[in-house]
Amino acid sequence: MAGVAAVAASAAPITGLRAIYFGISGGPVHLPALDAALEAFAARNALQCGFCTPGMLASALACVAAGGPADRTAVRNDISGNCCRRTSYRSVVDAICDAIAAEKSAA
Repeated sequence: MAGVAAVAASAAPITGLRAIYFGISGGPVHLPALDAALEAFAARNALQCGFCTPGMLASALACVAAGGPADRTAVRNDISGNCCRRTSYRSVVDAICDAIAAEKSAA
């Protein structure tokens, strides 16, 4: 990744993508699909500069949760609201398709 930054949310430092907290639940939530998405994004070099990463990962989780097929056209449509300034859409689409396939094979 291009750089690493630590931020604080609710006075707890967030030093990586795996430290995701949801205020509604009051604590950390394990999202199995997140592990598959993170692995796929890393394997496909879809993390790039990090500008679009949060939105792309959120879209990836929505695609996986929808339970549809790992269809490139559908995934492109699903991420169409996110802007990537590094034009890595191909690797993001590949990563999301991989995450969908991984979740289906784990089920």
